[in-house]
Amino acid sequence: MRRTRRILILGGVVFIAGVVSLGTSYLRTRKRAQSVEPQSQVARNLVQTQATHINTAHATTQKSAPQRVFPAGMPKQAYDTDMLSTVGPVIGPSMATAIVRDGELLKPQVPNAKANLALPVKASGSFLLTDVKSKMTLSATLAGSTDAKAEVSDGYVVYRAGHESGADIIHRATDRGTEDFLSFQTAPKSPEVTYHVHLGENVAGVRFFSNIFELLDLKGTPTLRISPIYWTPDGWPRAQL
Repeated sequence: MRRTRRILILGGVVFIAGVVSLGTSYLRTRKRAQSVEPQSQVARNLVQTQATHINTAHATTQKSAPQRVFPAGMPKQAYDTDMLSTVGPVIGPSMATAIVRDGELLKPQVPNAKANLALPVKASGSFLLTDVKSKMTLSATLAGSTDAKAEVSDGYVVYRAGHESGADIIHRATDRGTEDFLSFQTAPKSPEVTYHVHLGENVAGVRFFSNIFELLDLKGTPTLRISPIYWTPDGWPRAQL
């Protein structure tokens, strides 16, 4: 399954972000020696620079941005994680207290998390998500990703030049899953970002509701979901793709 969104580049830094939310529990893996991933000052500088830049630009326009209106019937979990609805920063603090390495996976440790996340050690790998109640799983890979190695700082996982366009990738762990950002310094050759999504165990169906992609369990209950992707050019409010 492939999810593709076109993006509009208006110059300057552009962030493309998507939110994935779900339940809890890691995919089954062999038992390995786990260790806390060391902090990278380079990754910290990148996150701080990008967050300060885009959050400041966003704050100056947020007051005049139109109020997000949700259609009747939209599930609460969907608009809770829809970043278009918030007045906070574009890049908020990571909820992870540490990033633990388990073989070829990096697992953010989020207290009282409703979602657990496993990220690849290279940008070209897949990130993994699982729901604890239904044991539903999915994995997703960013098309055009490179073999850039993951770097960790303050609960973020960063892949410098992790996309073939040269864009940096920042993963922000939350208690519901992950929010990933692509930061373009220049316009990519193709104005789109594509994710390949693999449906794992216990996925009974899918639906597309109010621009939110949802995976359903055997009872038809939306369990895993991908909120609308948005772009944020310099000095502009967030806009849904």
